[in-house]
Amino acid sequence: MRVSAIAGRVVAGARGWRWARRSVEQMRREIRADGLDVVVAAPPTVARGSMRGVRAGLRVERATCLERSLVVQRWWATNGVALDVIVGIRHPDRTDGDMAHAWVEHYDADCSEQYGEIRRVTAPGGQPPRLRSPARSAAD
Repeated sequence: MRVSAIAGRVVAGARGWRWARRSVEQMRREIRADGLDVVVAAPPTVARGSMRGVRAGLRVERATCLERSLVVQRWWATNGVALDVIVGIRHPDRTDGDMAHAWVEHYDADCSEQYGEIRRVTAPGGQPPRLRSPARSAAD
């Protein structure tokens, strides 16, 4: 790999990191007033390496599952992929896990067996994800 390609990924990662941290800080101020209608600003870059920086920024900020999900959703929407955030509460017959949880559909692990969906936050623009058919994914 060329040095310029590595440098480009490092810069993209740093921009993603800063954007994720700012987005979480902004969300913490606004979510009390706007609830799930909070708007996450578009990331400055979706270049290769930026998602790695986004994930690192979310860890540094100790983002909640809801904050993390909304930031990841916005990053993917900027890439033209519409992914919904699902907010769920723990099923009454389950004793493990938190009382509530949020995840990004088709990106995070499916938590629907443990949590019942109470709200779906649709993606801001973008195209629905193209999912592999079960027959094709089994053959891969």
